[in-house]
Amino acid sequence: MKTLQQGTAMVCKTSGVILAFLCVSGVVGQEGWSVTYTPERICALKGSTVDMRCTYSYPKGHSVQKRLWFTSWPANSEPEDLSQNPQYRWRVEYRANKDHDCSFSITGLTESDSATYRFRFLTNTEGGKYTGQPGITLTVTDLQVSVDPDTVTVGQSVTLTCRTTCTLSDSPAFTWYKNRNFISYGNQYSFILASSDDTDLYSCAVRSYESFPSPAVSLKCVRAETDSDTVTEGQRVTLTCRTTCTHLSNSNYFRWYKNGQDLSNNKQELQFTASSERAGNYSCDVWVSYWKYLRSLAVTLKVTCFRVDINSHPVTDVWRVTMTCNIVCTHTRYSPAFIWYQNGKSLQNTNQKLQFTASSGDTGRYSCTVAGYENLLSNYSQCGIQTFTWYKNGEHLSNTNQDLQLTARRGDSGRYSCAVQDGHNHLLSSAVTLSVNYPPKSPSVSVSPSGVIKEGSSVTLTCSSDANPPVHRYTWFKKTGSGSSERGTGESHTITNISSEDSGQYYCEAQNQHGALSSTAVTVDVQYPPKHVKGSVSPSGEIEEGSSVTLTCSSKANPPVQRYTWFKKTGSGSSERGTGESYTFTNISSEDSGQYYCEAQNQHGALSSTAVTVDVHYSPKNTSASVGTSIIQEGSSVTLTCSSDANPPVQNYTWFKKTGAGRSERGTGESHTFTNISSEDSGQYYCEAQNQHGALSSTAVTVDVHYVPKLTSVSVSPSGEIEEGSSVTLTCSSDANPPVQSYTWFKKNESGVWLTGSGQSLNFSNFRSWNSGLRRNPANETELTKVDKEDNKSPVYDDISGTALSHTAAQDTNRGNDEAALYSAVQPVTIRNQDECLYSTAQPEDVRNLEESLYSTVSKSHPKNEDDVQYASIIFSKPSAAPRSAVQRQESDAEGSVVYTTVKACLK
Repeated sequence: MKTLQQGTAMVCKTSGVILAFLCVSGVVGQEGWSVTYTPERICALKGSTVDMRCTYSYPKGHSVQKRLWFTSWPANSEPEDLSQNPQYRWRVEYRANKDHDCSFSITGLTESDSATYRFRFLTNTEGGKYTGQPGITLTVTDLQVSVDPDTVTVGQSVTLTCRTTCTLSDSPAFTWYKNRNFISYGNQYSFILASSDDTDLYSCAVRSYESFPSPAVSLKCVRAETDSDTVTEGQRVTLTCRTTCTHLSNSNYFRWYKNGQDLSNNKQELQFTASSERAGNYSCDVWVSYWKYLRSLAVTLKVTCFRVDINSHPVTDVWRVTMTCNIVCTHTRYSPAFIWYQNGKSLQNTNQKLQFTASSGDTGRYSCTVAGYENLLSNYSQCGIQTFTWYKNGEHLSNTNQDLQLTARRGDSGRYSCAVQDGHNHLLSSAVTLSVNYPPKSPSVSVSPSGVIKEGSSVTLTCSSDANPPVHRYTWFKKTGSGSSERGTGESHTITNISSEDSGQYYCEAQNQHGALSSTAVTVDVQYPPKHVKGSVSPSGEIEEGSSVTLTCSSKANPPVQRYTWFKKTGSGSSERGTGESYTFTNISSEDSGQYYCEAQNQHGALSSTAVTVDVHYSPKNTSASVGTSIIQEGSSVTLTCSSDANPPVQNYTWFKKTGAGRSERGTGESHTFTNISSEDSGQYYCEAQNQHGALSSTAVTVDVHYVPKLTSVSVSPSGEIEEGSSVTLTCSSDANPPVQSYTWFKKNESGVWLTGSGQSLNFSNFRSWNSGLRRNPANETELTKVDKEDNKSPVYDDISGTALSHTAAQDTNRGNDEAALYSAVQPVTIRNQDECLYSTAQPEDVRNLEESLYSTVSKSHPKNEDDVQYASIIFSKPSAAPRSAVQRQESDAEGSVVYTTVKACLK
């Protein structure tokens, strides 16, 4: 292999002088004796069947006794008939079906069947023996997959060719397989290499011979290499099985094959000394897993056993040529017979030297071998007028000069050979490898897997670059803003548990001793479900009822969030309120207060935010006042309570009492308490609740204070002088809550107290003197009034009930001595103050000479003792001093009596 850095030249040389003549020799035979082979060279596929066709002739008078085919002819003996040879016995068939037909066939061809086959027949006459020359040269080939270019990179177009070591005779069609599965027909198969770690195995087969495929080979990962593809016997040969894929870098188990046969060698290098037996196609494979090996492409090793040396010199006007067949393989040095060929045809010369005087007919190619080793031919030597043809990787170049000159570029690397064309023959040289060194070119990055990358998965970045010598260092970088950060080295960079933070643009730098170059960046887009979901409120400050409020959901996700859903917490659950990244309250109310959260969702999952609080502020509403008890007794403690819904809570409560068309403030605070309520506290009360957003008053509640009758009094109508026989009405009045329910009238005389009637009024339709009390004494009226004012201190009782009742004659029975008294009974409910006494006095006119007293009696509902009962008396009597709680009497200056009524309400 030649390594070039710049322009260079290659020269195509022959092994002898160039002669301007052509030497042609036909089949040599005696007169009437001949064997014709059609064709003289056959290339057949390993495992197939070959037909070798020939005809023969002999002079008249002879009868053929024996026919045979052979490949070797030991000295001093007849050649061995192939039909008797154990190697061929069951595979050959003589197919002669008529006179002079000597065709035969061989089945199940192997590489060892490659040889020159000749036909010999023996007749019944002495000396009637004949062997056809030069015979049929059979080359058995297996199939080999070749790759163009030799070194491939990811993304590059690759062409596979199904090759043989010779040209198959019947122009077969080929079938292609990938991992034993059919992929295409044709001599070639092209595709784009997708991965630098391509472990696919490719093989080909001849159609109709699919059971004899080529060895399956790996394009990228395994390569068999040799120092030289053409060696001489005794030369030291080293074959190396080289792995080029990252995942095979630690492989240490190999196998070597020659012509498809296992050599039982498990080392990476196969070393031996070259001999003719070592010539063949070598390949290797490397162990991948317990069931899989990757096979390399085959390399052909040629061992030259014979060499034709030419010595020529002019003699007068002609050329004298001497060719010598030199033996270079040790095991053939003592063979007695040589065979010479001109253009593939045997010459009748068995000497080691071939000598002749060159003429135009001697132009051609010459080779030699030794009898018995016809399959080991020598090199070819060309005689005649020659032109040159150049090939690169088997492809024809346009240069026809002996020298091929070029300025080396990286595209010029390859295997070069030249051929000599003399007009009749084409002689191809062995190939030399031209390797052009250059820095990395066209580095590229591939991502595996190539589809969607999910967070948590494993992702491998692979860098590939065309360089010679190959890249010896790969460095990985990630772009960060305006710069980049180094992330690792090696042809591959693997992220085993990729996260969203690994997303970004990555590139690699490829470097060898001639320079470095960076690839374009590829994007690693890591997809993941929503994370960092957060809800926010706008405006962020205080929210007033009636304003517009927007909730916004934010989340980090790849691909972006496809759906946002809003929820409001309700007790132990939640209720959906809407969708979209934002949720707006256009006229927010207090009912919208609460905790809200959003759920963000894409195709990889969903996540909810923590709840945010929507706190709607509003002025007081639903303000109401309440009374602590349903029945309020005078003297008790009563509390009014104000309640209101407000946010923030009510700061001030103010209490008011309605007064006519206005109001008067009575206090502040959520509660207002009357510790000793009185009838004057009765009325309508309301409260006003206030916070910083406003104020609202409640509807009024009524405070209705219940109390026992008070200010009880009796009036006489008419109020002037009462004449006997006239109509008189006594009326009892009292202040009480609830109103008095009953009035009862009594008359008291010396014999006792008598029920006289009921109702608020007592009517005398025909007033008589016995209806009178004591006579009225005008002189003492003033004194009596004074005494009454001092002594009229009887308690006043609540709960007076009753209706007006007219006085009748039946009510006047049992009256004696004109001292009948009338009473009005009042029943109290509650007595609170022991020291409070009220008085009421009524003085009727025209009551004469009567000492009758009328009483209005007030009594408790449940008296504990007799002292609890007090009386209010109406007395018609003469003036006199009256004791406390008794009937007061005064003499009147005028005729008639003074009627007194005394109401005393005092707490005991």
